[in-house]
Amino acid sequence: MKWFNSDFIKETDMKNEFRINIKKMVPMLDDKWCFWDGELEKFVILFEDEAVTEDLKKKFQVFFNKNNWSEDDVIVYHSNSDLNEKSFRSFDNFFMECKSILNNNYFSETDYESEKIKKYNCLNHSMKIHRQFIYKGLKGRNLLDFGYVSFLEKGITLPNYLEQKTDFKQWRWDTLNYRIPSSTYFNIVTETHHNIDMELNSTFITEKICKALITQPFILVGNVNHIKYIKDKGFETYSEIFDESYDTIESPNERLNFVLDEVERVCKMEENKLKDLYESVIWKVKHNIKVMSEFKDDLDAKKYINIRGYWGGIV
Repeated sequence: MKWFNSDFIKETDMKNEFRINIKKMVPMLDDKWCFWDGELEKFVILFEDEAVTEDLKKKFQVFFNKNNWSEDDVIVYHSNSDLNEKSFRSFDNFFMECKSILNNNYFSETDYESEKIKKYNCLNHSMKIHRQFIYKGLKGRNLLDFGYVSFLEKGITLPNYLEQKTDFKQWRWDTLNYRIPSSTYFNIVTETHHNIDMELNSTFITEKICKALITQPFILVGNVNHIKYIKDKGFETYSEIFDESYDTIESPNERLNFVLDEVERVCKMEENKLKDLYESVIWKVKHNIKVMSEFKDDLDAKKYINIRGYWGGIV
């Protein structure tokens, strides 16, 4: 095994396994798993639920240098498909997680025929610039009453009657609540990365879009070509309801305002017309469930994920 700095990597009770402790040298890397792969003669870092951006890559390289690691000594598995280099390998972690959710019966299908109480839902947790933009836009256009909107870091929660108790404790997925999509026509998905914050300019697809893919129609608040990326994986999106040309708009502000324009247009659409459009695309949701349940795993990444029973033991 190659040398490593014990100030930054601590051995665990399992052979060739380590926990990283670098005191925030690289954001979100503390307590991640690291493995020594004797066949490859490399350290393998699982950063699977985060995206290595260009800014983060520089911080990783500082960490590598402190361990006297070259690019030949380490592989970081992560979820930004824009960055694939010798030391950084991306894979579709969240599609693989979602596949496990479906195939292990942690999922109740949307009741497509139930009465829709609101037009949309938009669930937010952390305070990111693009989410604040969307929330302020919905409020400024008097659209909040059309939807179920949460923003936990603002103290805004959903009504109690929408809450669904579950024994499933995997924190990213325990909010996969069939009552919400069953009560609304569409989801405004505010993804984790949006380049209104230039440090978040990446193709980072998370559980947020996966939940929408397997439950209902959606409009996506994300980066350029996120819709294209999803469709290239075999999933269907909803150009019958939304003008999806927003996906190619380079300007972050223009793209956000275009999404808000589309949300406003659909919210003010005649109810019967929206209902007809919704019913005409339910086949796409069912198609997406099938595609997700058969998604091809990245077996190289999954080999390491399986070691500790990741994803709440649902692999």
